[in-house]
Amino acid sequence: MLHRLNPNSLPVAVVDAVEEERRLRTVVVTNVPECKSDKATERAQEDRAIVGQILNATDVDQAPIVFRVGKRMDGRPRPLKMEFPSKHAARHVIRMRGKVQALNGLHNVRVRESMTKEQLSERRKMIEECAKKRQADNGDWVIYANQVVLRQDIDQIRKNF
Repeated sequence: MLHRLNPNSLPVAVVDAVEEERRLRTVVVTNVPECKSDKATERAQEDRAIVGQILNATDVDQAPIVFRVGKRMDGRPRPLKMEFPSKHAARHVIRMRGKVQALNGLHNVRVRESMTKEQLSERRKMIEECAKKRQADNGDWVIYANQVVLRQDIDQIRKNF
């Protein structure tokens, strides 16, 4: 019902809360090959088939709404969004993302939570910082708990939580 209301007539806090709740139920999958067909139904059908593989691999039985975001451009597939009826299903898919990468033909696929533009910008900065640190000292730098850390330090970070 809220999605039909004019966002300008609602308090910002309410709109933000609704968007955050929706983000918690949404999973973004990147690097999923995009169908080359000119027919939208064939492209959507292929996307649903890939999502079916992901659901089977992660043992999730809730059917998400599936759609691509962004403009079609040569060379890069658009991100695929899966909006689940519950945040628990979305969290489960994210936790089980290693099983998705083990699927035949989907080893380059990345599964992540949905983020705001600000969060995406911050994530890009962390990825750049991680890459710079890897080049500087050949360490196994990774992003863990929104921090750039050495992989070998993750166990210690977990103990401190």
